[in-house]
Formats: sequence, C-alpha cells, structure tokens
Amino acid sequence: MRHARILRGMRMRDLAEAVGCDESMISKIEAGKVLPSLPMLDKLVTALDRDMASFFGLPSRITR
Repeated sequence: MRHARILRGMRMRDLAEAVGCDESMISKIEAGKVLPSLPMLDKLVTALDRDMASFFGLPSRITR
C-alpha cells in the first residue's frame, strides 16, 4: 500500500482524509500492525486508484 500511495504522490494524511480514518491507522496498516476491514480496504483501493488484485500481488483482470 505504501508503494501505491507514494506513486500517487499522496502523504499518509492525504490518504487518511480520503478514506475517513486517521493518519495513525494508515501508518499501522502500512507497517503490517493492523489489517484493514474489507470496507476499509475497498476505500483504500479506490482512493489509490488501484484494483483489489494489485493489493494481493495478482495481475489485474483484463477484459476483452
């Protein structure tokens, strides 16, 4: 998640505001100390303009 956040040019504070949590929660998620709930994970994926598969190291689905 940290890599995706940095690629988007976002600070932890920016991401926290975008998903409705505090900066310390983002820090804990990035450090692996806390696992986000599925609704929070969905918000993070959306805020970082990614797809869920990328967060699990899977290739994105290509639609034809």
